[in-house]
Amino acid sequence: MHFKLILVSCLFLTACAGVPVNTTLDAHRFSSDPEKLNRAIYQFNTVVDKSILRPVAQGYRAVTPAPARKGISNIFKNLLEINSLLNNILQGDLGGAGQNFSRFIINSTVGVLGLFDIASRNNIAPDIEDFGQTMAVWGIPHGPYLVLPFLGPSSLRDAIGLIPYYMYTQPESVISDFEARVAVSSLYIINQRAQLLGASDLLEGQLDPYSFLRESREQARINAIFDNKPPEEEFDNF
Repeated sequence: MHFKLILVSCLFLTACAGVPVNTTLDAHRFSSDPEKLNRAIYQFNTVVDKSILRPVAQGYRAVTPAPARKGISNIFKNLLEINSLLNNILQGDLGGAGQNFSRFIINSTVGVLGLFDIASRNNIAPDIEDFGQTMAVWGIPHGPYLVLPFLGPSSLRDAIGLIPYYMYTQPESVISDFEARVAVSSLYIINQRAQLLGASDLLEGQLDPYSFLRESREQARINAIFDNKPPEEEFDNF
């Protein structure tokens, strides 16, 4: 049986795109940058990363085979389908919600609890959404650029969006035992950091890593909000 047939049996049969209320790029740029404070937090995060996170991630990568790391990443991505499913519903994107639902069912069953991404192999692509993107679709502006302690680059809108995520929809939220929850959270953080070891070298090669990270974050969020199809820049005619 072709697994894409499962998509047809989903409850989400009506599709409508979660298009942002404001489709101009300026509405989704950072309104300001309290740079003095942000740079101080950025330096703090850099020290924590270089002294703790990066060495641990390097050790994890050295002792954990690549297939095992890939499987762990797949499990966490599968659990995050629930977060994307909820946000696609909140955005009115039932087609995207259908993809999330199908991916979760297929990968949780045939993919052995998400260990294998069978859905992607059958052309059911990820549709990753979060509460920050949902608020953007609702017309809430980005607000100022923020660097959050430990969490890194964000904005006022995205920082607010982290509240419901950490309270209700992060993968660890289903675990009631405190020690188990800490262990799973730690594994998630270390595994994520291990995937970004190459990006660290790219960042450190920049003349101003802080500015590069801010601009990269802004463009990445614009692409996410518009599903990688942002509107073209408008220039004044001279």
